[in-house]
Order: sequence, then structure tokens, then C-alpha cells
Amino acid sequence: MKITVETLFAPKDTPKTFLQTAQSLQLQGKPDWSENIDQYLYGNSITEDD
Repeated sequence: MKITVETLFAPKDTPKTFLQTAQSLQLQGKPDWSENIDQYLYGNSITEDD
């Protein structure tokens, strides 16, 4: 006789994806942060020629 037990739900320690982790942080910021990241990080002025 062989008995197999399977769970119906994913284990609680299933790794989260990057997007799930990012959403769970609920970060707040200016809408243009991704376009102007250098200015926000380093204080560099942004020009169209760069």
C-alpha cells in the first residue's frame, strides 16, 4: 500500500518575485524619478545633450 499526501496550497515560504517585493514596499516618490535618477542621486543637472 502506498499513500501520497499533497497540499492544495503553496507553502508559505514560497519566494516572492521582484515585483511582489517592490509592490509590498509601497515606496513613494516623484513620478519622474526613473527619468531623472542621476539628478536625484548625485545632484547633476540634466541636459538634453547627455
